[in-house]
Amino acid sequence: MFDGLGKATPEQVYAAVEQLNRRALTAQALQQLRNPHVVLLRHSVQLFVNRRLAERQAAADGQPIYIWRSHDRLQSYGTVPPALAAELEFLPWNKTAHTPTLGMFFRGMEYAFGDSKLPGLHRCTNNSAFGVTLVLHDDEPEPSIEPGVHVLQYMPKGIVVRPGGPPLGTVCSPTAAGEDIVPRDCILVPRETHSFEVLHEGVMVSVTRTGIPLLDGYAVTDYAAQGANFGSADWIAHLNIPHDVLQAEHGRTRSDKRAGTMSRASIFVILTRFRDWDSLHLLAPLWQSGDEEAKQAVMTKFLQLAAREEGLAREIERLQALAAEHRQVVAAQLEELRRRAAAGALARGTTAMAAAAAAMAAGVPQPLHTAA
Repeated sequence: MFDGLGKATPEQVYAAVEQLNRRALTAQALQQLRNPHVVLLRHSVQLFVNRRLAERQAAADGQPIYIWRSHDRLQSYGTVPPALAAELEFLPWNKTAHTPTLGMFFRGMEYAFGDSKLPGLHRCTNNSAFGVTLVLHDDEPEPSIEPGVHVLQYMPKGIVVRPGGPPLGTVCSPTAAGEDIVPRDCILVPRETHSFEVLHEGVMVSVTRTGIPLLDGYAVTDYAAQGANFGSADWIAHLNIPHDVLQAEHGRTRSDKRAGTMSRASIFVILTRFRDWDSLHLLAPLWQSGDEEAKQAVMTKFLQLAAREEGLAREIERLQALAAEHRQVVAAQLEELRRRAAAGALARGTTAMAAAAAAMAAGVPQPLHTAA
């Protein structure tokens, strides 16, 4: 339906969206999920969903969760003003050197690598990793080990993680106070410093960020989900139209440009990650019950996404025609090969019969059978 060919009728789109909206989980059903993950559109809800899911998982495991902020400064005049600090918090990770503003840790927390610095050690973009040990700053007071959220005073030195994939074997063994802190199948991800540029009040400013380059792995975008297969029932989708898209389509001011976009490709990627309709569930309904204006806005948007995308459709149709032509050519070639094989077998049979007749005429004894 969202393949760009535009073959679905408006009635079919409306029916599909109505059915999709009914796939939203209730609060009770969401609480019953053991280890929920969310795939969502590229907008700022990812930050909040990741934090909520991480806190939820830590609480379910009875573990404390520690949080801290990365350190930002402006290369031009040092301190980051509050307005810019708020904008930085919602920037996509690919625009902040894959280092989030807010860091989190609990034992077993799921992360994703944002770079491929050590592919031999499974530190590859989008590969998963699981928290093992938090290496605290030397001046950090002993943190509480009670369940709950605990804010650290200083940024940690790094996080020891166990990368997803085959076991690593012995990687390294740095020590702290004479004790090994990196198990044989883990790697240490230390804090790093990177610079990036952002547009603030019409001016490009250069920001230097020091933080730990590990991304929270509980909520991923459609971009990160490409190629994945959500076989687990714990994967749910968030398909609500970003607020700024609705504002723009109603002729209003775009109040939040960080919210993201909603495209045909995004919807297509997310929906096709699930193995079937029964395994697809939504984090939230597409509109609230009784809100006819919101419902119509959603229907209009999905109808636009299901419309024919002329350039893509022409290319798909061209490839389909080439595939059909190729099938005909291959079928003709196979038929010719079968004909030649049959003719060859007939010729070999005729030759063998003639040789046997000649041998019999010459009085040469013939075998009673031949080997298969």
